[in-house]
Amino acid sequence: MQGKDLSEYNPSDSNTSKVVPCSHHLCEGGSSCKSPKDPCPYRVNYDTADTSTSGLLIEDILHLASGGTAASNKFVRAPIMLGCVLYP
Repeated sequence: MQGKDLSEYNPSDSNTSKVVPCSHHLCEGGSSCKSPKDPCPYRVNYDTADTSTSGLLIEDILHLASGGTAASNKFVRAPIMLGCVLYP
C-alpha cells in the first residue's frame, strides 16, 4: 500500500476527541504511567514479522445517521475508543 495515506483519523481535527487518562478503567498501560492524569499509552504486538503499533488511547464520538430521506434521518452519537499513533 505504498503511497496510501492511512492516517485518515486525526484527533486534532475533531472537536469531540479527548486523550484517555491513565486513571481510566480501560487503560491497560497504566502501570507505565507516572501520574493518573498522564495520557494512557497503548501497545499492540502482532504475530506477523514481530510488528507492533503504539501510541495513545483516544476517546471520541462518531456522529452517525440512519439511511432514508433527509427528513426522516435519525442521528446517533456513538462513543468510541481507539489507539492513535500521534506524530509530532
